[in-house]
Amino acid sequence: MIIDVIAPSGSFPAADVAALRAYIESKGHTARIPDQILGPDLLAANSDAERFKQLKAALYAEDSTIIWCVRGGYGATRLLPDLQALPPPKHQKILIGFSDITALHLFLSQKWGWPTLHGASLRQMAKADLNAHSIQLTEALVFEKKPIINYALMPMNPAAQNSISIEAALTGGNLKLLEASLGTSWQINTQPKILILEEINEYDYRVDRSLVHLAQAQVFESVSAIILGDFTHEFPAHEAKLEAVLKRFAHEIRLPVFRRPGIGHGTENLPWLYAPAQLNASRLIQI
Repeated sequence: MIIDVIAPSGSFPAADVAALRAYIESKGHTARIPDQILGPDLLAANSDAERFKQLKAALYAEDSTIIWCVRGGYGATRLLPDLQALPPPKHQKILIGFSDITALHLFLSQKWGWPTLHGASLRQMAKADLNAHSIQLTEALVFEKKPIINYALMPMNPAAQNSISIEAALTGGNLKLLEASLGTSWQINTQPKILILEEINEYDYRVDRSLVHLAQAQVFESVSAIILGDFTHEFPAHEAKLEAVLKRFAHEIRLPVFRRPGIGHGTENLPWLYAPAQLNASRLIQI
């Protein structure tokens, strides 16, 4: 199996390219990494034109089914206008990544109907920057095509405690990227879906402001349920205030709100698909 490796967002050390290739080859597959995956740019891994060229090549390649993003960071949103102009390829691909890659997930799942995978970046996997459980689940999904998503959820409000069964597609990702989608051609579509939210290194008031913004923009109006992943911060003292913000949000909104630690930017990065799922007896299941 050929795996196309792209860096549509942030940069990374050139020395890591060998580790990315070695990891994929250790699983018995071929890593196709563009020779110019890194190049000069103000903020991203390469120029907008070069990153889009590599993304387009991976999307249309007929000999691969997996596209794995090296990391998140910043830059994917700059590629969306050109991506919008492309017709859907003949063959679906599984795009893998998280954080800034949320922008590509929203576009590919909503515009092209692809069941993309919100999960560990290739750099995380190659450098083993995750716990063993996350690596095992991700590898089972990617290399063995085994969807084993069955996560226990913690109800955060009465609506979640009373929730019996919900069937809907999953969507969401990084909170700031979802907010950035508002008013664009790739704006998040939540009707009716189970919305997953996570964030890193944002202060309590900024998270609260983003949640209020989404609520006032009526993003939550058609949502079936909300799952809050990790809201981590490099300074642990801020996390207690973040927890208070999330609890208040859960009790102010009339939707079922659940918590699932391990979805986000921590050493645990549980994968999930932008695809139909079941929320039953406080468990999230994708088959």
